[in-house]
Amino acid sequence: MEAFITTPTPVVRSMNGVEVTGQRPMEYVTEAEAVLIGSGVKTRDVVADDQLISRLSLEPSRQLVGTQCSGALVLARLGLRGELSAQGPVTRGDVPVRPGRWSSRARLSRPRLR
Repeated sequence: MEAFITTPTPVVRSMNGVEVTGQRPMEYVTEAEAVLIGSGVKTRDVVADDQLISRLSLEPSRQLVGTQCSGALVLARLGLRGELSAQGPVTRGDVPVRPGRWSSRARLSRPRLR
């Protein structure tokens, strides 16, 4: 099995300033057997970008799909929250209720966009 980093532009910068060169364009996710969506400080910008989101076409019935942290917001934006489960910190609003505890019933919802 091969793994590739897909990016919306040829090079992206991590929140810590590391430049990452994409190995495949974002549209490659339609061909992949497994897709792992990462997260970062720009996740809310990504889910608010209709053009960028339209480049992601996932099929959970034939693909193994996973996310890391706020990458779950991408699944919610794609309308896949009913088909896939998510885990996240147990919170009330944006405040952790029990740090270190995780809920397998975390609700996925659209972020508040300003």
